[in-house]
Amino acid sequence: MTSARGPAAHRGALRSAAGLIVCVVTLAQPSPAQQPSPAESTCEAGRAAVERGWQHWAAGEVDAAQREFRSGVRLCPTARGAYTGLGYVSLRRGLTALAIAQFDSALSRDRADLDAALGLGMAAFRGGEASRARLAFTLADSLAPGDSTAADYLS
Repeated sequence: MTSARGPAAHRGALRSAAGLIVCVVTLAQPSPAQQPSPAESTCEAGRAAVERGWQHWAAGEVDAAQREFRSGVRLCPTARGAYTGLGYVSLRRGLTALAIAQFDSALSRDRADLDAALGLGMAAFRGGEASRARLAFTLADSLAPGDSTAADYLS
């Protein structure tokens, strides 16, 4: 006769424990709805590249900034700041028409991008497009009333 503490009882206890472990592990894992989709993961990487691009820009590392901004666009075309960053790189390099196109692209994605509006204004001004520059600086002024850059160009 097998006691309650015999092999059969242990097998039952082991099955219960194994079932509990599977249940706990399953609950601990994020559900498919909680896990970022591949597209979201790619966009996270794109946004991170744009952030690194701005860090390089602030350090005066224009080539490195351009690489990161391009990477941001490639990974996530909607990454805020990617086209704006490319616009400033192009403007720094004297590629005015390209800068205008990049700032336009940034503003078509986010009309409230103050940096893109200011960049477009500066690029249009340098390119001799006074009316376009005025429109861009007027937009910038509406986004940040009293911004000195916009005000200087508008006066």
